[in-house]
Amino acid sequence: MSFQPSVPHPEFDGIFEANDDSHICPQIEEFNRTLAGDLDCLRLNIFVPPTASPTNKLPVLVWIFGGRFELGFYGRLLYGPKFLVRHDIILVTINYRVGPYGFMCLNIPEVPGNQGLKDQLMALRWLHENIEAFGMEDIVKHFFYGDEVLDEDFQPGVDLSSDISFIYPSIRSLKRFVESEAEKVYLYIFSYSGGRNFIQHRNNVTDASGAWHADEIGYLFDISYMEEPTPEDQLIVDRMTTMWANFVKSG
Repeated sequence: MSFQPSVPHPEFDGIFEANDDSHICPQIEEFNRTLAGDLDCLRLNIFVPPTASPTNKLPVLVWIFGGRFELGFYGRLLYGPKFLVRHDIILVTINYRVGPYGFMCLNIPEVPGNQGLKDQLMALRWLHENIEAFGMEDIVKHFFYGDEVLDEDFQPGVDLSSDISFIYPSIRSLKRFVESEAEKVYLYIFSYSGGRNFIQHRNNVTDASGAWHADEIGYLFDISYMEEPTPEDQLIVDRMTTMWANFVKSG
């Protein structure tokens, strides 16, 4: 079953103690290049504010982690819920297979391909069938889709790489959403540089100018190993999470 589509878990006979979200799917760790994880990894977290109840159903944000389909996981170590659930939304984070187990495709029954995307779809289907028990309100809308010193001559190359890898794909996707008459589409640019910029913090970068790809994660999630936000960073946390929560609530 390593390369097969995921299937629903059989029902539990008793209470499932959902207190361990350290499971990661098999992957090569980014920095030490060692193999980590195991295939018993298809889990999800549901973080529910105390305000949720059968009479006060809340909107849901489902977070699907990034990582080039090669690495990543769903746990509170990175994706702590505190910043988001205070806006009266439910946060769901899901695991899915990455690397060869998730995306190798040989076009044979044993390895059909896109297992990782099928894991995501299975999680979304389970949520659609069960999330009401956790206090979800009716669906508002469906949306798809080293160490060397660098001189000034290096910056144009960085800009070009950023344009090719991130900006152009974003603009291309935006145009396709608009052309397909999708629901409301929003585009924002995150440029703040502070103490919680995720990638800069992870890579121990202290002299960067502007924000890097995925830096905003530190202002959306209560990352366990980061210090409490400074007043300046807290302002960005408040703005980012309010903006995301409002989108979840109203589209």
